[in-house]
Amino acid sequence: MEAPQVLFHDFIEARTHGRTTLVRIDPRFLAVCEPGTVRVAATCPDIPVTIGARMDAAGVLLTKRWGSPDAVVMIQLVGIRRGFLGKRFPRRSREQFEANEAFINSAYPGTPSPPQA
Repeated sequence: MEAPQVLFHDFIEARTHGRTTLVRIDPRFLAVCEPGTVRVAATCPDIPVTIGARMDAAGVLLTKRWGSPDAVVMIQLVGIRRGFLGKRFPRRSREQFEANEAFINSAYPGTPSPPQA
C-alpha cells in the first residue's frame, strides 16, 4: 500500500468474551511504531454485531452491546514507523530513489529496473 506516511499495519483475530474483551498487541509491532501512534483502523466481526474498539494501555479494548452474542473479530491496527513521525512525502535524492527501487525489485526477479537519468 502506498501512503504519504511510512505506516505499519497489523491484523489481529480475536474472539469476544462477554461485553468487553481485552486483546493484547504483538510487542514487536509496538516496538517498530512511534509511541502513541498505534490506532485501531477497523474492526470486522464474523456476525452482524455492533463492536466498538479503542486503544488501551494494555492492548485493544473491544466492547459490544449487552446481550450480543460473542463474535470472532478481525482488528486492523495502523501505526507510524519509528523515526518517521511528522514526515509526509519525505524528500529523497535521485540516488536514494534508485537504490530503493533496486532493493524493492530485487525481491521480484525479472522486474525492470527504473530508468537511468
